[in-house]
Amino acid sequence: MNSLRGSSRGRYGQLSLLAVGLALVFTCLSALPAPASAATVSCNGKLSSDKSHHSENALTYGVTCSEDMLGYTIVSNRELAYFSTEVTVMKGQEVAEGDTVVVFGAGPVGLFAAKSAWFFGAGRVIVVDCEDYRLEFAKKFAHAETVNFREVDDVATHLKKITDWLGADVSIDAVGCDATGSAFHGITGKILMLQAGSPIALHWAINSARKGGRISIVGVYGPTFNMIPIGNAVNKGLTLRMNQASVKRHLPRLIEHIRAGHISPREVITHRIPLEDVADAYDIFVNKRDNCIKTVLVPPSARAEA
Repeated sequence: MNSLRGSSRGRYGQLSLLAVGLALVFTCLSALPAPASAATVSCNGKLSSDKSHHSENALTYGVTCSEDMLGYTIVSNRELAYFSTEVTVMKGQEVAEGDTVVVFGAGPVGLFAAKSAWFFGAGRVIVVDCEDYRLEFAKKFAHAETVNFREVDDVATHLKKITDWLGADVSIDAVGCDATGSAFHGITGKILMLQAGSPIALHWAINSARKGGRISIVGVYGPTFNMIPIGNAVNKGLTLRMNQASVKRHLPRLIEHIRAGHISPREVITHRIPLEDVADAYDIFVNKRDNCIKTVLVPPSARAEA
């Protein structure tokens, strides 16, 4: 029985890692040339546990992307984090075949979480955000249903309503402490700093999950605490999983998925900006200007070679 529980927890962690991981690898490795022989990757999303793939040093796949990979050079540690985070999400969530998965946040991490959920057998994927352009992108990129939380009276109630009043089997908080959607949490968490940011996305994730459901937290929260409905999680018997991305462990397998054509992470890149304009790039991304999904910084050396 203990071994079965351990196996279950291992699969539950898969959903989280697949999402952040997909977003990171995308920038650097989506255009890698295909190997001479087709990669042996399971199409049902169950990533192989073959230790030989994990023993390789992931950094050998390119801490820096070369010109022939994506047409520019970029330091890729942070980019690799997105792809690996989503793998962490998926592996942590034990998504069962036919599960309803709700992803809060349609940024790069949330988009890859939604896309990755299908790999693990999800029967339905719903993305929640407030930016219409991001929701439209989620429909095309992740083939997900979408909900604009500004257009519904109560997010948790709405999600229960569209899931036959059962709730989500798996809820993923891909937003973290910068979430919008609650004046109270925005004021106390982001202005007065009485808590570590706004946890409203986590509130929605807990309150919209079905009894016995699973919650994955990949959104960033800082010290020291947040006001969350932990009593609701206890009374509903929820399983909460959270972690940083295990980039080095999962990168080799993720690269195989890209090479095999199962996913093209470069599709989420909307802006390529010179490295010296990094401040402008951050402003565009964080304030969601110009329909920005993902910004890539291009160093001078890459532009010179081009």
